Amino acid sequence: MLELKTHKDYDIRFTTDGSNAKESGGLYNGEIVLPPDCRYVQTAVYYGNMLVCEDSIPVSASLSGKKKVEIIDQLPLEYTMNTQKKCGDTVTAYAEFAKLKQLPGTFIRQFTVTISDKNNPDRYMEITTSKVEWDTSHLQATVEIIRDSAFSDKDVEIEFEYKTILFTTGAAFKQWIEVNKLDASELEKKGVINQK
Repeated sequence: MLELKTHKDYDIRFTTDGSNAKESGGLYNGEIVLPPDCRYVQTAVYYGNMLVCEDSIPVSASLSGKKKVEIIDQLPLEYTMNTQKKCGDTVTAYAEFAKLKQLPGTFIRQFTVTISDKNNPDRYMEITTSKVEWDTSHLQATVEIIRDSAFSDKDVEIEFEYKTILFTTGAAFKQWIEVNKLDASELEKKGVINQK
């Protein structure tokens, strides 16, 4: 958005598509909404019926700014981080499971859970998926079954990493941001929010 300082006796005509503002310009009314590909705003300033000046105002990327992502509460949303979120031990893995389970209808994708014998790290099992969505409660239950069967009577380490969270609604995504005390602007830098 571009704002110009004007005097009440002046009329400003403008275009954002490169055409001549005198011939096809809209009347400035306090703000100009700039299209994403706009590089110049053409202006023609009138005092009464007399043309006072014409100008071409360059528009920089910093002026137009980054488009803010609008979250629609009712629609599903997918958040994919740029890098995997890593929980490198059992305590942090279970803490992350607990956070993800706080919101029913939230699923994870692109994850790996590794269950290993602390005394023999070469003895391990992995659960890995890329496209299949998993409910965190069911994932934790599966980890417990493996832990109790394949690693019965063993001291184990559980590692968990994931990249994508699917929310059944945009409202659930906003709630997840609150629960985790996250900064929405940081989320946009660290990943991609996709809502269709």
